[in-house]
Amino acid sequence: MRALELLGTVAPGPTAAIAWRLFWNLGTPERVHPRDAAVHARARRSELVYGARRVAVYEWGEGPVVLLVHGWRSRASRLSAIVEALAQDHTVVAFDAPGNGDSPGERTTALEYAAIVAMLSDRYGGFETLVAHSIGVIASVMAIRDLGADTGSLVTVAGMHDFDHVIESFGRQAGLPKGVLERFRERFVEWGQPIMGDVDRRLLTELPPDRQLPMLVVHDRSDREVHVEQAERIAAAHPGAELLLTDGLGHARILRDPAVVDAIAAFTRRVTTPVL
Repeated sequence: MRALELLGTVAPGPTAAIAWRLFWNLGTPERVHPRDAAVHARARRSELVYGARRVAVYEWGEGPVVLLVHGWRSRASRLSAIVEALAQDHTVVAFDAPGNGDSPGERTTALEYAAIVAMLSDRYGGFETLVAHSIGVIASVMAIRDLGADTGSLVTVAGMHDFDHVIESFGRQAGLPKGVLERFRERFVEWGQPIMGDVDRRLLTELPPDRQLPMLVVHDRSDREVHVEQAERIAAAHPGAELLLTDGLGHARILRDPAVVDAIAAFTRRVTTPVL
């Protein structure tokens, strides 16, 4: 990334173009971690076709439907601790986004995540709860707010309030000079405008007043990838949201912490509509 920093001082335009390609590149898909293998193997598997994409879908348990949405460069199996806690009395659904896990591809975007969430909402007739991690949070809100996905409640884990935070974090990691980062964001807005219209509005994790949901916002104060302030902004934007802050779990370990998993399960059961 040091090369981008040096190139950016003399050629900001080409550097922004290179950074754009790196930003969306997924790299080698993550394999199933041994600690998640047993849960992964028990899943009932199906497929969702999204355009030319084939998306791996997983299902566990029986009962009211809960959807889990993984983060960037990840896979559904990373959420295995949450699956185990919820599958006792729910149908738990998850998917590998394109280019992640068992879904083929080399690139994806938050827009594709959102479209897949909306398609699964149609397939299952909506969800009692939607639990999302990291970039899956902002994609899930886009699906609910803009694409008609239906859920009775929402749990955000290590999520960002605004996509600018993602761009700024990437810029710091890549060492992009300010001028390059500005061009990078301009490129992002130009790319998204034909698809999303008001890009800035749609890249916020905020639901309008008439779409407010019971919400649990979970975040670790030591998260280096998404600052805890992002969780505080999500909670502030949604009156009545519960904010659960942890210490020392970071961005990924928070997904398998027993206290966090118990809190997510308790919230889900509390807001789930009883089946008569």
